[in-house]
Amino acid sequence: FLELAVRAADQADCDRVEELMIAAPLVLPATGAVQVQISVGAADEEGSRELRFFTRPGEDFDAEWTQHATGRIGSGEQVIDFDATVWPPRDAEAIDIDGMFERYAADGLEYGPVFR
Repeated sequence: FLELAVRAADQADCDRVEELMIAAPLVLPATGAVQVQISVGAADEEGSRELRFFTRPGEDFDAEWTQHATGRIGSGEQVIDFDATVWPPRDAEAIDIDGMFERYAADGLEYGPVFR
């Protein structure tokens, strides 16, 4: 979705992706196609635009669109108060992840060792 957001920003004369939230994964079928739709909203007073990402099965033109992600793109000067050399970031809060992957597995989500 990030590459799609960058391309949408380029087409809308925006120079950055300000936010990207993935709500549902895009699972590509073993065969067949997927239709992808990206909605770019009008610029607000700061020049930011809303993005929405949708898909539906490639051959089913009557199928409902599934929303996968939302985001914002923008342009102009952006002030970022973040020092990448400091880890963990200032104001970060530790969270307890004991049992998290087991709870995910109980819900049918499996994360391999690379994601842990």
